[in-house]
Amino acid sequence: TASYDGLKALEHGDWQTAVEKLQTAVHAADDPARIAVLQNYLGIALIRAGRPDDATAAFGAAHNLAPTMPEPAYNLGVINLELGRTAIAEEWFLKASDFAPDDTMALEYLSAIRRGIGDLPQARGYLMEAQRRQPRLQRIMAARGLVELQANNLEQAAAFLQQCLETDPDYPPAVYNLALVRR
Repeated sequence: TASYDGLKALEHGDWQTAVEKLQTAVHAADDPARIAVLQNYLGIALIRAGRPDDATAAFGAAHNLAPTMPEPAYNLGVINLELGRTAIAEEWFLKASDFAPDDTMALEYLSAIRRGIGDLPQARGYLMEAQRRQPRLQRIMAARGLVELQANNLEQAAAFLQQCLETDPDYPPAVYNLALVRR
């Protein structure tokens, strides 16, 4: 089927074939939930094919068909961030975070955005929520260490990075940043 062929092409990096097959699949589908999923995959193929405006439209169509589906909201956050539309990206990441209460990626993006503009209290808050959702995820612990490092709270930064290394003693971001803290 076109959807299967489109997903296989996406998996193998054949972006143009993925776009063509997924467009065919979208037009052939009649169930709104299925169309939303296909539109989301189409958006991924389009962004990889270098067509960000078309990808944004596909993700938007998926979101309109399935307003609480987290993937289109998350993908709209990513694409808007890549296009330099930070405020719009934040709105989409907040929605994605609400739609996927066990996931942390949208919260991690939100924290990175806030950390990048120096809003460390908000960056901390997003990471605290992410860690509440996934308490042992190394990248969250490492990100919390980075926030504290940026805030010049070296003792707290070291504690988070050390906690990260207790889970994985060779986790490169924690090893590197702990070396920065201790120099």
